[in-house]
Amino acid sequence: MTTKLEALLAHLTRTKAEDPTSKCLVFTQFKHTLEWLCSALPARGFAFRTLTGDMSQQQREEALLSFRDDPPTTVFVLSIRAGAVGINLTEANHGKCNEPL
Repeated sequence: MTTKLEALLAHLTRTKAEDPTSKCLVFTQFKHTLEWLCSALPARGFAFRTLTGDMSQQQREEALLSFRDDPPTTVFVLSIRAGAVGINLTEANHGKCNEPL
């Protein structure tokens, strides 16, 4: 799994190098993956937000607004269950699912 996550980080790094204003979505269904990304992204210089099923409605709204309105925030890591319903992410211009097909 770490190899796939490192490949994801390499992809995000290339995307950021090509266009520093790009906004990327990363969907995952595994809590461990989300936790790994939350520690790896800042170490690689990424500002990010998360959206998980255990967040309150207010926390969800704050995360969505922050992703939309904060230019340095370029990655949004979403739990598939939490991010699949009732949100509009028109700010993002890249999406990546790090789970096997």
